[in-house]
Amino acid sequence: MNTTDGGTTWRRAKNILSGRGEFNWGGYRYNWTEVGPINSILLYPRERTEGEEIVNGYIATMTGVYRAAAPRSRFTHEVEWHRSTPEPGGAVPFTHLGSLANIEGDNELYVDGWPGIANWVRGGTWTLQMQTFTFPIGMVSEAGLHRDQSSSAPALDISIEPFPLALSS
Repeated sequence: MNTTDGGTTWRRAKNILSGRGEFNWGGYRYNWTEVGPINSILLYPRERTEGEEIVNGYIATMTGVYRAAAPRSRFTHEVEWHRSTPEPGGAVPFTHLGSLANIEGDNELYVDGWPGIANWVRGGTWTLQMQTFTFPIGMVSEAGLHRDQSSSAPALDISIEPFPLALSS
């Protein structure tokens, strides 16, 4: 969805290149041909040169994370979104993805979902850092950077919020 008038009117995104395939979940085989529900959106404007602003967009969906980038004036419902994560039918099923957390703008991203918590650093590939196939994670968010005393690299505190479980008898 895209709005250029503060939400008075909305246009549906036309070019989310999802592909198609199959994946296993809960002992069943699923076919996918679309992105599925969009669970999280992250937009990050970045000034490239004086007077030129590029918008980088990311969406976490049922079938992966997709990315689009364009100058602000052309970041409309017609911008092309491309898959960023591996397809859901791979060795690690990048499916049922929820929230996105960005670190230092959009230089590093985290996403949570059925397989666990995955990480992407600009120019690299997505890696599953924490497997959680047996319990759902509702949200991942940055809690702050601090220096690890034994390393020169910054350490990241991540807050993980589990989905509330409704129990009935």
